[in-house]
Amino acid sequence: MAHKWQGVGVGAPRVAVIASVTRRKSTWRVWLLWLLALPLLVGCSVKNSEGDQSSSRFERAAGHSSFEDLRSFDRKRVLLEEVIFDQSSYAIYADMVSRGHDTTETFGWSVEGIAIEHGGEVQLSLFQKEFHMSAEELSEARIELSIEALDSDSTRGLYRLDFERSPSAPGQEVIALLQLRPDQIQASELCHIEGYFDNKSWGVDGIRWSGFFQVEWPLSLVERGRELTLVVDTLRLKHNTHGYLLQILKGERRVPASVRLELLDDPFSATPTFRSLDICKDDSVHLIQLATNDLGFGDFFDSRKHWIQIEVAGHQGWIKGIEDLRKVGCQAAG
Repeated sequence: MAHKWQGVGVGAPRVAVIASVTRRKSTWRVWLLWLLALPLLVGCSVKNSEGDQSSSRFERAAGHSSFEDLRSFDRKRVLLEEVIFDQSSYAIYADMVSRGHDTTETFGWSVEGIAIEHGGEVQLSLFQKEFHMSAEELSEARIELSIEALDSDSTRGLYRLDFERSPSAPGQEVIALLQLRPDQIQASELCHIEGYFDNKSWGVDGIRWSGFFQVEWPLSLVERGRELTLVVDTLRLKHNTHGYLLQILKGERRVPASVRLELLDDPFSATPTFRSLDICKDDSVHLIQLATNDLGFGDFFDSRKHWIQIEVAGHQGWIKGIEDLRKVGCQAAG
């Protein structure tokens, strides 16, 4: 007897129906076996799914997955400082987010913002965008914070907030300044420097690292409403026709090898004069100052265009360029 095959419906599974009575009985036996086995298969599937979820929960407990929703992370608010005036008081808090934990290690917390409360209510929130990290970033790094009072009396409290992303390479400081008065809160943006900030009663000064030496970088605070702005205090800088003069710190060097050096007596005059000078190995060199027009917070030193005043072998003059810097014992460093 010929066997006839038919398709079952448009889009249905590709199952064939056989016209033969004998084959039809055989087919029903197969379907019956599948129906009997179905509860067992579903049970195995549910157990496997539960096992996968349990495994996933275990992996998440060991550290935050990059796919997790940050809203599910544990958070806390930590009191950093309380500022009390006669008629009012403030509380400075760090908002922290958990980095996760497992049974053997605590990953700790990371700062995700600053909150200033007055009368139990948040008056100002700072740096949420700047400190935001994804779940994947939190598994590898954290932002740490410390606070220090710079000046405090009955009319104001000035505080320095130091932030550090860990792990990170050394050599840069990131701070913000916060000033509280009985009726006003003032805050700066984040300030970055290659080098470090030096505390003063009026705020901070900078010590900048050029890659070859350090220079003094006097700063001052400008107050505009609720904003504090940290700017270079040009009134405390010497200057000439070329630009401002920054004092070089710890400028003592030794000549690494005997060599001839070209010194300019005054590179900023209309008719500069050169002096050829033979310097000997181990001659003492004193770096005096750097002339620059660039006083921004970004990278400011370019050895190809900045003049540096030095004293060597009893003579003063100006040099420029990386080759001259190496001749007088300056080596580029991080």
